[in-house]
Amino acid sequence: ESFQTVRSAWQDAANEPAAWLALEADWLVTQNKLPDATNLLRSHPFSGNQEAERLARLASLSYNNDPAAANEYLAQALQRAPSDPEVHRARAQILESQGRMSEADAAWRMAMELDARDPFRRDHYAEFLVRNGQFAAALACWRDALRPPTADTIWLKTWFWRRVSEPADIPWKTLESPTGPLRKLLDRLINMPDDLFWSPEAEAAGQRQ
Repeated sequence: ESFQTVRSAWQDAANEPAAWLALEADWLVTQNKLPDATNLLRSHPFSGNQEAERLARLASLSYNNDPAAANEYLAQALQRAPSDPEVHRARAQILESQGRMSEADAAWRMAMELDARDPFRRDHYAEFLVRNGQFAAALACWRDALRPPTADTIWLKTWFWRRVSEPADIPWKTLESPTGPLRKLLDRLINMPDDLFWSPEAEAAGQRQ
């Protein structure tokens, strides 16, 4: 619903057609319209890094149904933009789906390092580490993404995994808390004693988000 509101307000005035194409494709995927998303991406070629990112997205969407085509898309994307983080993200997804975990680890890390200021690159790598049972490493990764620019979701994941995986010294009080719909819930959780996992106050704050 939020996406549709922004889409209707900005799409006609947008001057970044490649970014809007990616959003449209992602929206179709969330609607379980994978063929439509694939056809949309195929119909709008670009140039430079934008073309590499389009090809990388096609590779991610095509892999399950047509691995050969996906590998070709990815090879072209890497050739066009070998230092584009989106290309390495697509490569990481495909490698992980193939069970090639050490290579996937390197690709997720590469995407993060190529765009170090983007907290969601670090979030993607941390989620990969969680999927592979490397909870301490994931927590360390999220902890490094707590300073601005950051997001309330990253703070919540850090708080959660600190509680369920292993203790970690996190100076919450010295950090600039992010704005967002989870802000009140985070304030309640962070201020709870370490021997308490939940409270009526935290539940009430969560229900108000």
